[in-house]
Amino acid sequence: MKAVTFKIDFFEAQFKVHYTKAFRLTYPIPLPTSVAGMFASALGISRDDIKDEFRDCIFGASCSSGVIKQGVEQATFIQYKSRDKRFYIKGVVPSHLLIDPSYYIVMAGNDAKIEEYRAQILRDGMEFQPFGGQNDYFARDWLLVEGEQLGKSKEIMNYLPADYVERIGESTSLEMLPVKYRISRFSEPEKGTPDFCFITNGNVISKKEMDVCRVGAKSIALYSLGDFELYEEK
Repeated sequence: MKAVTFKIDFFEAQFKVHYTKAFRLTYPIPLPTSVAGMFASALGISRDDIKDEFRDCIFGASCSSGVIKQGVEQATFIQYKSRDKRFYIKGVVPSHLLIDPSYYIVMAGNDAKIEEYRAQILRDGMEFQPFGGQNDYFARDWLLVEGEQLGKSKEIMNYLPADYVERIGESTSLEMLPVKYRISRFSEPEKGTPDFCFITNGNVISKKEMDVCRVGAKSIALYSLGDFELYEEK
């Protein structure tokens, strides 16, 4: 198994928390499903083909700078009460944004497939610009990273299911947010929690070894798309 890694920067980004309805809260780090979308854009893979194209790949991301700045803006919404467009509710809700975020995004998989993807990017550049959660938050800059190493580790520096966390490192900055994922993949269903631990700086120690990619000093946990409920397997 090999990996291909980008360092990617945005002016603004928003990776909407799955459970928020009345306002828009953002994950500080893009989940594997969002990372897969970024690689699909870079490679010119259509949304309909992602499931089959990336079935055997694993994905992850981490904050590259150790700092995540957030801001709040007011967003106007319109909610229709029926199919009749004359009846609707209009209002204003807070929307949380990430300001100047910078990430390492990783895709790992079969050696031949990853080499093919890497060669395509080096030869042709990005087919389409990846965006930061919504199509009006385009990337500011990107760089293909070399020298990453795949392996297993209990030290995690991006995100981990909360019920996997054994210990939190000193001076670690993190957020706990709910994620729609297949709990049974990680723990007994009756004991599972939807919360993920998002580490923006520092590390946590996992109760079990995870697939990771080491990029410089970062240990980035990787997950398959099938681990997440937003991704439906055949």
